[in-house]
Formats: sequence, C-alpha cells, structure tokens
Amino acid sequence: MPAPPRTGRPSRAPGALTALLVPADPDRPLMLRPVTGSAVSISDAIGGVLLDGPFHIRLPSTPLAAVYRPEERTGLPGNARLSLIATRLGLTDRAFHTTARGDALILGAPREYLDTDVPDVVLRAAARAGALVRTPSPATAPR
Repeated sequence: MPAPPRTGRPSRAPGALTALLVPADPDRPLMLRPVTGSAVSISDAIGGVLLDGPFHIRLPSTPLAAVYRPEERTGLPGNARLSLIATRLGLTDRAFHTTARGDALILGAPREYLDTDVPDVVLRAAARAGALVRTPSPATAPR
C-alpha cells in the first residue's frame, strides 16, 4: 500500500494545531510549528511572554487569521516580515503595522476565539513576500 502524500505540514500530536511562527529577527526563518492552541503553548512559541489578545485579519478564503503577539511590545525589534505578510493579505490598518514588534504566531480563526491551523492563504502570502517557511523535523521540533 503506498504511503499517503505529504501535505508539507509538520507532524504533530493529536489535537495540536499548525501555526506559522514569524520571528522578528530576519536571520531566523519562518517556521511551521505545532501548538496546542492554549495560551501557554502560544506564549511558549513566541518566547514565553504575556500575550496580547489576538489581532484578527479578514482573509478572502477564510474569515480570519489570528495573529498572536507579545502584550508588551515596547523595546522589541520591529517585525518587518509580519507587516509584509499582513500587507499581502490586504491589511491596511496603520496601527497594526506600527505595532508589529517581536515574534508573532499566526493561526487560522474561522470565527473569533476559535483557533485552527494556519490557512494556506497565509502561507502563500508568506511565500509571495519572499519569506522562507521551514518545517522542523520531529527531532528538532520545539516541545
């Protein structure tokens, strides 16, 4: 029996979601990583900081993408790739772009406060923005 086709998404535990990590440091690659969807798991993915409420971006093919960022962004480096991806998704909210600081995590959100896997449209926007998306192997995936 042939092996099932690869989807390009990382392997994950049951109940985990696939998120797009967008580091502020331009030398760190964007990465797909599994998270449980809990505040602790999302916080751990962006450095263990307190989370701001999710910023929702309306998407053409799915209702929303949820962007999780640190609650306190003062003094954090700007995240130009996050701003560029948001622009590619059609976001023109100036306040979002001026506060795109620190590492961020993007998930899907068919409605507010219901997280799902990062939508493919977000991954395509990241690719069009020239950002590389790397999937960690199970041996190197953060736990």
